[in-house]
Amino acid sequence: MPRTHLPLHHRNAVHQILAHTHTLFTAIAELQATTRLEDVLVQAAAGIEESELFDGVPKSRS
Repeated sequence: MPRTHLPLHHRNAVHQILAHTHTLFTAIAELQATTRLEDVLVQAAAGIEESELFDGVPKSRS
């Protein structure tokens, strides 16, 4: 398949879109990790033992 040559301003725009997308996905991953950490801390503070969890959710909530 032949390589497509885009004008420089199109390549720059594509690069910016990809960079912003990467930043967005990184922020989403950090938010999910933060949310999971908050869940773990809340569970620990409530004294919920690991054996009471079902797929990361206390059985009392499922």
